[in-house]
Amino acid sequence: MTNGAHVNPEKLERFAEDLTTLARRVDGRADELLARLGSLSRTWEDEAFEKFQPHVKRLVETLLVFVQDAGDFAKYLETKAADARQIHDGSKPF
Repeated sequence: MTNGAHVNPEKLERFAEDLTTLARRVDGRADELLARLGSLSRTWEDEAFEKFQPHVKRLVETLLVFVQDAGDFAKYLETKAADARQIHDGSKPF
C-alpha cells in the first residue's frame, strides 16, 4: 500500500473552477443585495427597517468572507492539481 493522497487532477481543477464561479456569483449577488437595500431605504423609513438593515449588512459581510475564502481555497486546489498532474506524469517526484 502506498502513502499519500490519490487525486484526479482534472476533477480537482474542475472543482476549483466551480468554486471560483460560485464565489463570483455570490459576490455579484451580495453587491446586488446591498444596492436593493439602498433602494429600499428610500421608501421604507421606520424602526423596523432600522432593525432589519444591520442584519442584511452582516449577512453580506458573511457572504464576502465566503467569497474571499473560496477564492483562496480555489487557488490552493489549483496548485494541488498542478502538483498532482506533475506527479502523475513523472515530472515531479512523489
